[in-house]
Amino acid sequence: MPEDERKVAFELRQAELDDIANDLRKRARKAWRKPSSFALTLAGSALSIVTSPIASLLRVAGSMAGYEKPSATDAGPYSYLFNARDRFGC
Repeated sequence: MPEDERKVAFELRQAELDDIANDLRKRARKAWRKPSSFALTLAGSALSIVTSPIASLLRVAGSMAGYEKPSATDAGPYSYLFNARDRFGC
C-alpha cells in the first residue's frame, strides 16, 4: 500500500475505533446509572429517616395513598421546553 493510502486508511480506522470507544463509554455510563441512582435513593431515604422520621413517614404514606404527582416521562431532547411551557404558561 502506498504511503498516502496508508495514512488515509489509518485515519479511517482511527475514526472507527474512536466511534466504538465512545459507544462503549456511553453504554458503560448508562449501565451504571441505574444501580447508582438506586443506591443514592436508598442513601437519601436512610438519611431522611434519621434526620426527620415523621416527614419521611408522611411522604411514604402519601406515596402509598397515591397523592404524589406522577413523574414526567422524557419525550426526547426538547421535553424541557414542553415542561417549561406547561409550568410557566408560555
